[in-house]
Amino acid sequence: MSSIRAKVRKRTDRRYASASMDVGVDYLNSVLRGWGNYFRHGNSNRKFHTVDSYVHQRLARLASINYGL
Repeated sequence: MSSIRAKVRKRTDRRYASASMDVGVDYLNSVLRGWGNYFRHGNSNRKFHTVDSYVHQRLARLASINYGL
């Protein structure tokens, strides 16, 4: 969990607020897809929900900085 959170935190840092959101989302999609494929076996529903909530929070914060909402 800490490695995926670190990757998301790194890519949604404030310094990327001026960059295009498409680039950041494309990177996050590939990272999250790989993480999800690795951990899809077993009962990992809570972990997927935790990561989904964290990514949503970070992207919302980045969008509010980027678009001034």
